[in-house]
Amino acid sequence: MKKIVFTITSIVLSITSLLATAKINLDIAKRYLTSDGKTQKLFGLIEITNFYYQYYFVLFGFIALGFAIFATVRKEKKIINQISYGLAIFSIIIIFVRLWRIMI
Repeated sequence: MKKIVFTITSIVLSITSLLATAKINLDIAKRYLTSDGKTQKLFGLIEITNFYYQYYFVLFGFIALGFAIFATVRKEKKIINQISYGLAIFSIIIIFVRLWRIMI
């Protein structure tokens, strides 16, 4: 049986990034709902200044993508490797989508 260390590492990093992004967006949605009307109008600025650290998690997505590419080079299991590619790309994209707007 082939070792799938790089694929598993990629999947774990992607899931970590997705969970962290979901938690941050939940915090943003809670803060939006507790703010008053004038603050809600300018909430984009508050999101950028107070929750800027959410964009650091894009590094996890890129590192996971790198591990997935390295797993392809090492010819690890194809199906699991494709899952790791999908999760890595999804974790990169989802960081730039404002999920908190869906939660309110």
